[in-house]
Amino acid sequence: MQLSLINNRSVRELSNKELISLHRRIHQLMALKNKQSNDLKKIHNIIVIEMKRRKFQHYSDLKHGDKTRWQT
Repeated sequence: MQLSLINNRSVRELSNKELISLHRRIHQLMALKNKQSNDLKKIHNIIVIEMKRRKFQHYSDLKHGDKTRWQT
């Protein structure tokens, strides 16, 4: 999914697997850029809100983008 297409509506339409995959990718991009750009922070926030709506628990270590875990 293109970053510019990510919004509250588009993430609602994702399957659980797609949502988790997108969340992981955002963490990878943040780690790759070695910073948290405002755009990536906004996208991450949209995704986390949807994860919480689905009753997922969000754990992350933003310093290490590959160490994000999810629980349902």
